[in-house]
Amino acid sequence: FISSFGRMRGDCANFVSQCLVAGGLTMNSSWHYSLEKNLWMSSTGNSFAVKTERDMTPEWATAKAQYQFFSSDWAGYKNGEVIQIWSKTGVEYNIKNSNIQKGDLMFFAHRNTGEVYHSTIISRVTEDDIQYAAHTKDWDYKSLSNHLNKKDNEDFVVIVRIRDEAVQGYIK
Repeated sequence: FISSFGRMRGDCANFVSQCLVAGGLTMNSSWHYSLEKNLWMSSTGNSFAVKTERDMTPEWATAKAQYQFFSSDWAGYKNGEVIQIWSKTGVEYNIKNSNIQKGDLMFFAHRNTGEVYHSTIISRVTEDDIQYAAHTKDWDYKSLSNHLNKKDNEDFVVIVRIRDEAVQGYIK
């Protein structure tokens, strides 16, 4: 998840993780991030350098690992079954029948392979659409219906509803 130059290749999962922490989820040994900056003096004693150390789990920083973690039964965050949506009709059906809420996680996957490749977080649910926030490309109220309705769309989405108790700090 970190390139050989130490930079993240994408920032979508990190963005979602930051949103979850801001919303009340507590980091743990399987899902966390920390950044430590240390000031170092050169051997000659006349210059300084900053050394940055990151401790970041793949579950924090990559879409696929994040999806696997939050959709697992053992982690304790998931509220019910994972929802798959393939079309605008599926969006409307699941709004009425699946209790999707702001703060639930939504992951984009390739139609042909099922491989999860992008993390987002639901920012609004209306009568006929699900809107999401994402990073890598900055979006805040992006329409899922419009995305799935495109002729060249090659995605479907999976939604992981988050248990209210998880936000309050309780995990089974």
